[in-house]
Amino acid sequence: MIIYRITNKITGKVYIGQTTAKLKARMSKHRTDRNGVMYLAFRKWGEENFSVDIIDTAASREEIDKKETDWISYYKANGPVYNRTAGGGGTSGTTRTEETKKRISDALKGKSKSAEHRAMLKKNHADFRGEKSPTWGRKHTDEEKIKCGAVNIGMTRASGCIRSDAAKEKNRIAHLGKKTGKENPKYGTGRIVVNISTGEVFVSSHAAGNRFNISPSAIRQACQRKGRAGGYEWRYKEAESA
Repeated sequence: MIIYRITNKITGKVYIGQTTAKLKARMSKHRTDRNGVMYLAFRKWGEENFSVDIIDTAASREEIDKKETDWISYYKANGPVYNRTAGGGGTSGTTRTEETKKRISDALKGKSKSAEHRAMLKKNHADFRGEKSPTWGRKHTDEEKIKCGAVNIGMTRASGCIRSDAAKEKNRIAHLGKKTGKENPKYGTGRIVVNISTGEVFVSSHAAGNRFNISPSAIRQACQRKGRAGGYEWRYKEAESA
């Protein structure tokens, strides 16, 4: 078992890897793995501009995983590296390209998780709820709020959701005979909301939601916490005037 280093002679950037096979066989895989970072590096700079050498050895899987992680950490602290993960045989620290993200997304579209899979996810995340969550008590910075708002402009909670024919029919039956919009006798009886960003006033969060295609509940939450929804700042009329 060996730890090897591939060095770009031009830039000094290095790649740290491990293998239980011969180094020659591992290098052959780097040359043919079209999704591999070194395949792309070889094509960009030319393989002749890289040097390869063995920097460490190990006698067990645990030892080689630890040494790989340590060596990657060492080189990351001292210069640029090609490694996308923290090493040790895992994917921690992985930075996926946009192309890879899209390919994974396309492959998962339309697939539902099995009951066993959902149960496993629930069990694995049981210790990360409420105060145990790593984001518990964390507040978004103003920059993050603006970025989230810009991404969510025009989006609703169900945006992109594809309902089944059975769900559509159930929803249709549930709303038979019900008046909506201005025909609804309760229309306008909610709390008046103001879009601080545009200066527009609405008789209810539903009216505002219809105008900007934003979830009414998101607008109400924004009014309550004096925050933003859909990229706009919202307040209740009485709070705004106060």
